[in-house]
Amino acid sequence: MPEAGCLMLLEVATTGLSGDSQQLQRRNIRCISEGDLTCCSDVTDAGDPCRATSRTLGVTTVRLRFLGKESTPTNSPTLYATDQDSYVVQGWIITDPAVLARHDLPDDEALAEVPPALLKYLSLDGLDGEVSRLTDPIVDTMPNGNYVIRGRRVTDAETLSQMDIPDHETCVLVTKPAVAALLTSG
Repeated sequence: MPEAGCLMLLEVATTGLSGDSQQLQRRNIRCISEGDLTCCSDVTDAGDPCRATSRTLGVTTVRLRFLGKESTPTNSPTLYATDQDSYVVQGWIITDPAVLARHDLPDDEALAEVPPALLKYLSLDGLDGEVSRLTDPIVDTMPNGNYVIRGRRVTDAETLSQMDIPDHETCVLVTKPAVAALLTSG
């Protein structure tokens, strides 16, 4: 675990979409701690990460802890743990009419598409195992194998402004017990 308050410079190799070239990107990561919670934020393209430790979801203020992301230059599905026994899952907005027709959603819920590999970061929050049950909050799979996650829509402006969410993505809140029920220890 990085030392609290430290600023690290990481070099990350990225491959172009054609897979034929690599380039190094320098990323600044700052870690801050409060009690036994450490939050690390990529601050290369963002402002002060210290203001990003407390988030508000609806009327409930929660603390987000970055667990991981499956990222390319135009996509950034991300997984966060909260201090409210839940997760915030950031993924692609579902636009497929057939998928949308299969799910009757109340106004306060949404669907997010994420690659299965994103869920490996659950182990950083103590949930070990493989996804073995495709049940709520995983409510569907896409033809490419990606999961469709159903959860409470995150609409709070302060929360959304503190996360990097492209226009083609959304984020949903799901409970930790529901996610834990998807896993089988390996």
